[in-house]
Amino acid sequence: MEQSGLSTDVRYRTLVAEPMDTAVNQKFEAFKAHGKLPSPQGIALQIIQLADKEDTTTQQLARLINNDPALAGRIIKSANLLVRRDGRPVASIMDAVTVLGIKSVRQLALSLSLISDFRSGPCTHFDYQKFWAQAACSGIAAQKIVMHMNVGVADEAFLLGMLSQIGRLTLATLFAQEYSQLLERSPASELHAAERNAFGLDHSQISALMLEDWGMPKLFQDIALHLEQPASTSFIEGERNWRLLHLFHLADQLAVLCTSDATERQRLLPRLMLQATRVGIECNTLVEIADQVSQGLREWGDLLNIATPKLPPFNEILNSASITPELLNIDDLPGAQLASFKLRILLVEDDRAIQMLYKTLLEKSGHSVTIANNGRAALEIVKANPPSSSSAIGSCRRWTVSNSAKHCAKIPSGTTSTCSS
Repeated sequence: MEQSGLSTDVRYRTLVAEPMDTAVNQKFEAFKAHGKLPSPQGIALQIIQLADKEDTTTQQLARLINNDPALAGRIIKSANLLVRRDGRPVASIMDAVTVLGIKSVRQLALSLSLISDFRSGPCTHFDYQKFWAQAACSGIAAQKIVMHMNVGVADEAFLLGMLSQIGRLTLATLFAQEYSQLLERSPASELHAAERNAFGLDHSQISALMLEDWGMPKLFQDIALHLEQPASTSFIEGERNWRLLHLFHLADQLAVLCTSDATERQRLLPRLMLQATRVGIECNTLVEIADQVSQGLREWGDLLNIATPKLPPFNEILNSASITPELLNIDDLPGAQLASFKLRILLVEDDRAIQMLYKTLLEKSGHSVTIANNGRAALEIVKANPPSSSSAIGSCRRWTVSNSAKHCAKIPSGTTSTCSS
């Protein structure tokens, strides 16, 4: 795990998207003047104010938190979920502040306060319980993904994932009736535009501005702003800030899938798998992360007193999925052009997400594709169906050099063999 956190690494503090224009900021100031923005109250507000002082000590913060035994208990339980230590668990507020750090305790107190105060409300078509379940799920997913990819501090990732869609709650709070009507008539794909037309701002812009108003790092703001539409940034593909944004986008997609019904999960799964492949997470790893998220969601649901969905093992969701070009929206991907000649292609790959991507692209281009999970299976397929004019495409990532050469040498003439790393 790197020692630098998401918010402190100078390498990507300076690589951020352009600021929002003046009109957007002025509109948000008008929202603030309304006086009903979701905000922490009581002890939680005092914690935030104390944590913002440069000379605050862990002892001072711990004493303040202990004035609210219920909040103190939730912070201790949260610390044990966020930082699973071998041996002695976090047993006191002093332990929690020491383990998490002042800034993370600040953001955790903010999150817990908002959940406590806004678990229901008057916006009829806004599902408050589902919103918080999805927020918790996004936080857990971000935490697990960041830990696996070794790109930051897990508890920071969790807290950003929790608050990254807070703009939705803001609109439901400020404009309960109007937003309810908008949600009822607007499909998800048109929600941003509908919000801007109705209120002058969309929920992603509001999320970024809320995080700024709460004093959170610029990187957090930029990730929240572009979370659902990462292609809208000027980030350079492959650089660290681009990678972080796409990892949080993956966490958000996983959260949406986990809090959807079975039919909707089947529709969402292909794009989730493609996003995982794009950021270097293979299918087996995605299954492992998703199952950890499901377990974590049950634990956080109990702690936060929110309803969470009961999910089957992710392998069951994966194996029941029907992958089609329409679900993948394959025309948006490069390489989906119709080929001028047709091939019988043997695709050799053991990762299901990569199988799905290549098979769909190739079939969309007019080729016939057969899949083998390894070189031995590929050889048996070729022996059973000798090619006249065909191509074999394989991944060498898990083959030893000797095995690769041995299997390729046995492929009959007339077959073009291509290995991709």
